[in-house]
Amino acid sequence: AVDELLAGAGAPLELREGSVGAVTVTVPWAALGTEPVRLRLRHLRLVLRPRQPGAPGPGSPPPGGSQQGRDPPPEPPPLEGLEALALTIDTVLRRLQVLLDEAELRVELPPQPGGGPGGALELHLPRAEFEDTGGAPGGGPPAVLLKALRLRDLRLLWQELPPAWAQVPVSPPVLGGLLPGPSELRLRLKQNEALPGPAVGTRG
Repeated sequence: AVDELLAGAGAPLELREGSVGAVTVTVPWAALGTEPVRLRLRHLRLVLRPRQPGAPGPGSPPPGGSQQGRDPPPEPPPLEGLEALALTIDTVLRRLQVLLDEAELRVELPPQPGGGPGGALELHLPRAEFEDTGGAPGGGPPAVLLKALRLRDLRLLWQELPPAWAQVPVSPPVLGGLLPGPSELRLRLKQNEALPGPAVGTRG
């Protein structure tokens, strides 16, 4: 699913491996639409690498399986109440809190074809919080979307990856950057042009 999202967004990266220690979801059934849904991930680890040029993404049709020249399948008739259900789901997802405990993102750059070394950039997040509070009370499209990202003790590490022919041990990652303490970034997106103020506002 992660690789499909990356391919759909046109990202030049693909997922090589991933793991998660524990997932906890808290749904406020008695206050859906007014209280946030909370998602907590512990020990999340994702390893990415550049997508090979011309490589088909997930869900791409196989060679010779193009749909050109064929009529698209007819759309199913709308189901009664489907639109109301979609609006309810959209309202719930507008109020979302995501908490990451001990997350690690690693991007590997393979060694160069000419024999040069490669490398890996690691992003370590002891704690990260994302909050989306764009839902409007009582449902309906919100006038303003509010998003917040909070980080604590972010660390950047770099590891050199020697080519396979070198037959040398791989050195451990070294610290390349540190953002100590808590930091916060807030984003305000105006959805109604009639409201005063800029369309996008940031505060950090």
